[in-house]
Amino acid sequence: MRALFVVNPHATSTTAETRDGIAAALRRDLDLRVAHTEYRRHAVEIAREAARDGTELIITLGGDGTINEVVNGLLTPDRPGDAPGDPAPESRPPAEELPLLAALPGGSANVFIRSLGQPADPEEAAEALLAAVAKESWRTIGLGLADDRYFTFCAGLGLDAEVVHAVDEQRTEGHKATATRYMLTALRHFLLEVDRSDPAIELLVPGEPDPGRLFYAVVTNTSPWTYAGDKPVRPTPLAGLDTGLDLFALTQLEPLSVLGILTQMLAPDGLPPVGDGYITRHDMADFRIRASRPTALQIDGEYIGERSEVHFRSAPESIRIVL
Repeated sequence: MRALFVVNPHATSTTAETRDGIAAALRRDLDLRVAHTEYRRHAVEIAREAARDGTELIITLGGDGTINEVVNGLLTPDRPGDAPGDPAPESRPPAEELPLLAALPGGSANVFIRSLGQPADPEEAAEALLAAVAKESWRTIGLGLADDRYFTFCAGLGLDAEVVHAVDEQRTEGHKATATRYMLTALRHFLLEVDRSDPAIELLVPGEPDPGRLFYAVVTNTSPWTYAGDKPVRPTPLAGLDTGLDLFALTQLEPLSVLGILTQMLAPDGLPPVGDGYITRHDMADFRIRASRPTALQIDGEYIGERSEVHFRSAPESIRIVL
């Protein structure tokens, strides 16, 4: 099988020795070519070229951002200058015409890979991948689409995107993006920087009444939404790769209320679909989130910028992933 190994050499949880060892293991059973990403969105270009040249399998070694870039390279058109657009999910190529995708953990969070039940160790994950390829074991999964950007597990407007942006800035100063850093940054933003008096977000679902203004919203394509260390955080426990998109949003920001909601998210069954201080939605196909002021947006853990409106759509059966 012709395979391309897309490696992020700056991935936070691997070394050059580990990456070379994984490549050597993969070459035992695959006709392997290796490509290293050199700048932001480079993996988009690499994936597009791989799809054009007949590559059968793309394997990523990096974090959630590397996986997201490869997915978008495969599913979005090659526009001049990578200009934004608004692709309809039905206009994407059939999953069967695209290379298979496999992902090995190399980032700090690896949320998507962990949600699939893959081994946390990249060398063990590589061996599991080879076994799955030998058995022709893969699955077609759905994705989410936020305007022109596909996502594998989540997109958020508000607090979590602000936290992602803040941690990114800390990383440029030489700090590591650890789970502790994310949690402390989130706590500081929640206590000191969030506007508790003026909810900016509005949910617009065709045929549904307005639920009222919201302080924060996260859209999920699977569960969990993220991890607190080793513990899965489940605001939308019914979300899955075979259904539409789910949503969780806060209707209030009273600290004790939010603490109770977080505690329920960490429970084995996750957050109940109905409760005080929040709303949830399950299996949605098409909706918009509008903000009365520019609001931070993150997609698959990457800060995208500020938006006043985002169009969300479910994109079922988008890509085949080796499991």
